[in-house]
Amino acid sequence: MLNFEIADDPHYAGFEFQGFSDPEHGDGILVFLNRRRDGKIDLYLERGLRIDPGNYTVGNGIGEWVETDFEVAALDVSDRGVTAQVRFTDLAGRAVEVSAGDETRGWSPQGLPPLMIMVTRVASVFRTWPTTYRWTATITDPDKPTMTSRWERTGGDRGESYRAMTRSR
Repeated sequence: MLNFEIADDPHYAGFEFQGFSDPEHGDGILVFLNRRRDGKIDLYLERGLRIDPGNYTVGNGIGEWVETDFEVAALDVSDRGVTAQVRFTDLAGRAVEVSAGDETRGWSPQGLPPLMIMVTRVASVFRTWPTTYRWTATITDPDKPTMTSRWERTGGDRGESYRAMTRSR
């Protein structure tokens, strides 16, 4: 799943991709478009996807529920992040084309002193460490939201590569 707000579109205020690949639902993409004028959500599902509309309840309600043939429909989730791309025509005949993602790449520090430039180029641990962490957050109580968050490691390395490079224990 990937979702985001749209700041400057006259028709839509938000967008969400959901990908399915399981025996219950089949294989395909479900796209949510949040209408700016009334806040309702139009849902466009890839033809053949088996989704129960009764399972979806949203703030201002569901607008249209449309089975469609996407020209492009891709959602890729990996350990490096998520990317999505979709192209189709909405019910009003407008072309909708979105390409978005949140992908983590290796760290490429800028403006370092010469010694640190050499260290980060020679020791790969210093180029990849940011990709071995992720930030997670949980928001509870919709009436009085409270957020609990933390950083956590994404892999099983547990710092061994850093300790090996620096010969520390």
